[in-house]
Amino acid sequence: MAVMRPRFLLTAAILACAPDESIDAAEGVADGTTASADSSGATAAATDPDGEGSTDGGSADASSSTGEPFVPVAARGITITGVEANQGVGVPIFRDGAWVDGSGRNAELFANRSMLVRAAWAVDPGFTPRLIEARLELFFDDGTSEFATKRLWVDGDSNLSVLDDTFWFGIPAELLGPLTQFQITVWETGPDGYESLPEVAEPLAFPETPAFIGLEATDMRLRVVLVPVRHDLGGGCPAAPELDEAAATALSDALFAQNPVNDIEVTVRAPITWTDDLGSFNGLLGELAGLRESDGADPGVYYYGLVQPCDGGPDGVGGQAIDIPGPPSPGNAWSRVAVGRFYGSIGATADTFVHEIGHTQGRRHVACNGDEGGTTPLYPYQGGVIGVWGFDVVAWNQLYKPDVAKDYMTYCGNTWVSDWGWRQVVPYIREITTWDAADWGGAEEPAGSLLVGLHDAEGGDPYWFVTPGTVGSRAPSFAERIELVDGDGIAYAVDVTIGKMGEDGSYNVVAPLPAGLDVARLQAATRVTGEHRQPIDAVATGPVTLTLGTAP
Repeated sequence: MAVMRPRFLLTAAILACAPDESIDAAEGVADGTTASADSSGATAAATDPDGEGSTDGGSADASSSTGEPFVPVAARGITITGVEANQGVGVPIFRDGAWVDGSGRNAELFANRSMLVRAAWAVDPGFTPRLIEARLELFFDDGTSEFATKRLWVDGDSNLSVLDDTFWFGIPAELLGPLTQFQITVWETGPDGYESLPEVAEPLAFPETPAFIGLEATDMRLRVVLVPVRHDLGGGCPAAPELDEAAATALSDALFAQNPVNDIEVTVRAPITWTDDLGSFNGLLGELAGLRESDGADPGVYYYGLVQPCDGGPDGVGGQAIDIPGPPSPGNAWSRVAVGRFYGSIGATADTFVHEIGHTQGRRHVACNGDEGGTTPLYPYQGGVIGVWGFDVVAWNQLYKPDVAKDYMTYCGNTWVSDWGWRQVVPYIREITTWDAADWGGAEEPAGSLLVGLHDAEGGDPYWFVTPGTVGSRAPSFAERIELVDGDGIAYAVDVTIGKMGEDGSYNVVAPLPAGLDVARLQAATRVTGEHRQPIDAVATGPVTLTLGTAP
């Protein structure tokens, strides 16, 4: 079963308040907003004192005192102070009276991905509360344009914590080409409340002339294979997780919403069975890496195992990645493997899924509650907060507050993607997408093989396996080597590299195998660290596990 989110996510022919239906601010504003909430946890929509609330284009205009239909005029006493485009993280596109070019932006925006556009306003002293209309117009490279309107009761400056305290518009993906331009104008909606203010000769426009939204034309894709794992210890263990369409879609949506992609494919593979203990995820990770190879997956595909450990699993570990790789290459395809627990809550399962896939995209932990190990010192926001407004373009009803929500690489709750995290994974996704531009299979297979050993923090038995690949940019550890003896008694010595895995303290040892070595006839292997020699007892190679002797 495959869950595919098409490149053009939405089918609306014109701009709308939301891709498929109107957003109701009552459907969810993230913790920390200033809106009121009822007992269900929903947030009350902003309304005006007369109950008119917010309306969209298409409603009848008011009449003047003469009985004639009111002809809209430019709004007076109100200014658009900023416009933000949000495909997951907020990016300013108009600020302080000017269009924001690429040098002033905090994250990339991409063509063919739906978008929330929010415009904040400020009012002059003495402003009379009333209904104001904003018009967002999009201009396309073929000379055509389309627009949508938003009417809101304005009684003061915008409050960004409440969706209906900004003029907001949902733009479907198919309207967002790389050359799409935008402009916002504001209008009076009736004859009362503004007559004493100075007349505005022409509608104020923000920016003054249409400007590019600033969308990269790059295709950005993710492909993930979900592997249900039955942990069988001889009876009384749960079945493999049931990944029906609803569960697979929830996982796909969570990954799509928090990654800079315009295309995603999540496939559910047939289950596998794991019969060893799960005091560590290392062995299962090695099994998944071997499964990835035997399935013939091309280098751009991620494999993710989901399991309910029958023995409780590794203490305090919700998931683990096999590696935190450097820049992606076909040679480190084996590093696109991770595993996570399948919880009773699909939301918790999805949170772990997004976190572990983040590790396989090179992301390290972000410090928040203090339990995160191996945190990056480069994260720019104290306490692991996301730093900018987040928005879910799949659920289309959830704002995440900059100083409340935490980056998904923390161990805190209420997580979302930060603009810093968004930018970190862009090079990974961009590079891997170029490989599969030709029907998902354009990358060359790596030449060479690696011997990989997975080591846990508790000093348990490592898991060693052979996989196609190259060490690429990994730096060698000059204090270590691997000694090998083949079937003819020929000895080899190869350098190793040491890499971090997704969870605290675990690491991998990677050694390139000599071109002339027949792995199937390997007699002995030893990890040598200074004066210490550690025999390698077994090596998994394809469907076969070799039992080795001790090197002389």
